[in-house]
Amino acid sequence: MLPIKLELPEHFLDEEVKCGYTVTEKMKKVWAVELDLLNEFQKVCKQYNLKYYAIEGTLLGAVRHQGYIPWDDDIDVVMFREDYDKLVSIAPSVFSAPYDFMVPGKIEHFFRGHAQLRNRMTTGILPAELKQKHSFDQGLWIDIFPLDGVSEQNSKERFFYFKLSIMKICLRNRTRVKNKELIRKTLYTLLLLWEKITGDDFQSANNRYENECRKMSDKYNEFVSFIEFINPPLDKYIWEKTDFKESIEMPFEFISLPVPKGYDNILRTQYGDYMKPVQANSLHGETIMDPEKPYTEYLR
Repeated sequence: MLPIKLELPEHFLDEEVKCGYTVTEKMKKVWAVELDLLNEFQKVCKQYNLKYYAIEGTLLGAVRHQGYIPWDDDIDVVMFREDYDKLVSIAPSVFSAPYDFMVPGKIEHFFRGHAQLRNRMTTGILPAELKQKHSFDQGLWIDIFPLDGVSEQNSKERFFYFKLSIMKICLRNRTRVKNKELIRKTLYTLLLLWEKITGDDFQSANNRYENECRKMSDKYNEFVSFIEFINPPLDKYIWEKTDFKESIEMPFEFISLPVPKGYDNILRTQYGDYMKPVQANSLHGETIMDPEKPYTEYLR
């Protein structure tokens, strides 16, 4: 039995062919766990009047498929920094087992650029982290990104964003010490050297990164982005803030979620002709996903 509270429609877990792609029963169960996480997240946002929007593949799926893109395996939402910070502050008191709200800089070895809501009775382990056998919750998740103000990126701002991106890459690559890729090993070595010189640890470094993001957000009001993703050439992650001014509800599988009213501009910026399905591999293709076993069973 799936460790979820959400009631599923009859036959939702049945294997199904969508757009010529077979969605297996197991993937349907992964979807069900993530939809349950989304439902818990939505309850909290409604209670505390927090605004959020579907973004990336979740936004594309809502618009084009009224649910998941058939070959997708996660849910992404975005919040303006003010709402994101408020959620981070109240999360410890509003989410309880089996749900864990994960925040970078506050949990040992949890190296991300954004928050996640996870289900500790399931498994969603990245291959590099499996080797490390970390103790933090490694259940299935939904991603919750902060949305910050950015500029049109003249040369000076390009350098600043590049610096922030390198900082975030260094922070995230702490989980990949044993990776044989020269660049990652070099970045990790530089990070260790920086910590030795400054006495900095991950939490303070992450806080410094987020403070820099907030400064940018306070400075600019016309465009918004996930700052960690806009290192050149990722201009597809820069959107007009007015596109997020209002939201509309759209069906997503058997529930609904808010999408930015300017979704057409957002999706065209990111995907071009977004209504034409192009099958792609999931970014989490190598992740161990098990909707029916807790991650602790894989760490023994």
